[in-house]
Amino acid sequence: MGEVPSVGLAVVAIALAEKYRRSGGWLWVALAGGVLALSLSLKILPFYAVPYVALVVSARYLDPDRWRHSLQSNSKLLLRDLAILGGSFTVVFVLPILLFNVPAFLEQVVGMRVVSRETELNPFDSPSRDIITFLFSNAGLMALSLYALVFVVARNPRKYWLLVAWLIFIWVSMNYHVPLRSKHLPIFLPVLAVLAGLAVAHIVDFLQQIKTQGGSLRTVSMLLVILVVLAIFGWDVSNAVARNNALTVAEEDNEERAIAIDFIQQITDPNACVIADNPVFLYRTNRLPPPELGEVSQTRVDTGHLTLADLAQAIQTYDCQAVAVVSPRFAEIPGLTDWLADHYLGLHAQSETFVYFGKKAPAGSANLVVDAQFGPMRLYGLDVIGQPWSAGGDNFISLFWQLDSPLSEQPVITLTLLDPATGEPLYQTTHPLFEGLFDPAHWRVGEQVRDTFRVDLPADITAKTVELKLSVCAVDTGRCFPLDPTVGQIEIMTSPE
Repeated sequence: MGEVPSVGLAVVAIALAEKYRRSGGWLWVALAGGVLALSLSLKILPFYAVPYVALVVSARYLDPDRWRHSLQSNSKLLLRDLAILGGSFTVVFVLPILLFNVPAFLEQVVGMRVVSRETELNPFDSPSRDIITFLFSNAGLMALSLYALVFVVARNPRKYWLLVAWLIFIWVSMNYHVPLRSKHLPIFLPVLAVLAGLAVAHIVDFLQQIKTQGGSLRTVSMLLVILVVLAIFGWDVSNAVARNNALTVAEEDNEERAIAIDFIQQITDPNACVIADNPVFLYRTNRLPPPELGEVSQTRVDTGHLTLADLAQAIQTYDCQAVAVVSPRFAEIPGLTDWLADHYLGLHAQSETFVYFGKKAPAGSANLVVDAQFGPMRLYGLDVIGQPWSAGGDNFISLFWQLDSPLSEQPVITLTLLDPATGEPLYQTTHPLFEGLFDPAHWRVGEQVRDTFRVDLPADITAKTVELKLSVCAVDTGRCFPLDPTVGQIEIMTSPE
């Protein structure tokens, strides 16, 4: 999820360092360090930029003909600049981490990188081969970049040595990045784009000079090279547009995840703990995972550093209300699906997306303790979340149930808001217990569960304190269980304009 903005910010940090190299001003160095820290905070992918930005800053004092003497004579200024760079980086990168779970950060963000290097997931994979394949899959940029390397950089290496160093730094860092995935390789695109820009500038300059040159063999040869490069670029652009359109259609066609996201937002309140094996999916639900599960990569699963025991402990510790299995990661953990089926009552199942919800044995206690019997079910508590309620607000209610005798029918809960003065109903809605997505036979006698659902109030509801009334009926027969108790009060306010 963070690859593109992380790489983009790394390029901004490099540009700020280059601005300092050319014109001075220590503020540019401080900004470069801060932006670089933001880049690595999103994703520790462009780590090459740490030494490379330092190199660009140092290059202000580097004379290629007398590099040793120039560094020695400017050592104090160089140390000052590197201190500014490192200080701003530390403030932006390290200090915010202290506000969060530092052990979880070190274990998942730093520790997993070490584990990835120590564990050979596939010793037959060649990073260089994957890199070369990616580069030539972007044939247009690659053609222009090769043109620039041959006709611009090679003719003036003293001027463009930092550009070559940029390419080398990325190449080396990606060869040591494990596991190397295709989503990481666009890190090469910025430097290729800069080289392509040099190529275009050279081509334009050359074409302008043709007017003053004769039709020499060299001119004709260069024209042929330029035509071939531009033809490759044009062909690749058309292919890229077609590929992007295909990806867009594929993303739009994947409706399952959108349905699952909307479902999670209906059955969990905004502060609930939710776990998913896809960070983008989880981000879109607007729910937070436990700190220990901020990193759920395929590498962590494959290396055995994310096991059933790890997930079970996090779920129980943070009382996670839903677990979404939307990729092969969690499905590959032995015994996980059976464990989830045993510890969650509800299952929202699609062909490739599964949401387990309705956690058994909910942790903590309800804010409002009640004791109301509804046939075989006993309501022992409830939480009214998001008070005061309003139309368009995040209005949720959690009902804490215990099964006292076997349940043979699917219950439907009717929630009614009553005017306390007249007893007249102001609003009423029905909610199948756990959205009707559970097998009553899997709910064992004595087990306690929590059922959370969203309540969408009408825009014209009156602002006042109302009584909350619940009733329970069977969805198949329509038979209602005894008792319709009033279980509490809810404050409703006028909806914001």
